[in-house]
Amino acid sequence: MFRFNAKKGGYIYPANNKESESVPESKMYLNEGTTFENNVKHKEDIIITKLGLMIPKRKDLTYSEFSQEMKLNETQLVNSIMKDQDFGY
Repeated sequence: MFRFNAKKGGYIYPANNKESESVPESKMYLNEGTTFENNVKHKEDIIITKLGLMIPKRKDLTYSEFSQEMKLNETQLVNSIMKDQDFGY
């Protein structure tokens, strides 16, 4: 993120249904969770968003059914990313 002077970043990880239902995305701030003599504050202007992409786990799926479910999950992920964007124009 700092290489491109970005204030927002994100990463996508393969999630199972249990993870995705409880927390579909989480936002983390720079220095959040770090301590140095209890005086470190997180920076609210630099945000990393963690997004889970659900992967179908059912073993009885055919390839076409798996592919169709993945397309739906990818569409949901793209919609989540687009909803979170602040394009500024």
